[in-house]
Amino acid sequence: VGKPWTAEEDERLVAEFEQGRSPRELAREFGRTLAGIEARLEKLGKLAPEQRVTSNRYGARAGGQVAGTS
Repeated sequence: VGKPWTAEEDERLVAEFEQGRSPRELAREFGRTLAGIEARLEKLGKLAPEQRVTSNRYGARAGGQVAGTS
């Protein structure tokens, strides 16, 4: 788990992603990992799990459930 996201960072991330910036570009700009950017975009509803190039390290399965939970 990395550093927490602020509301301002979330707004900027979404705005730049919607303007066509790639997750790789955003990772460099925000000083975060590609996995971190993709996970945040997914959480914010801007990236579908199947669009990610990185895997979810926390074991999410199809349907959005985390392994070991019901």
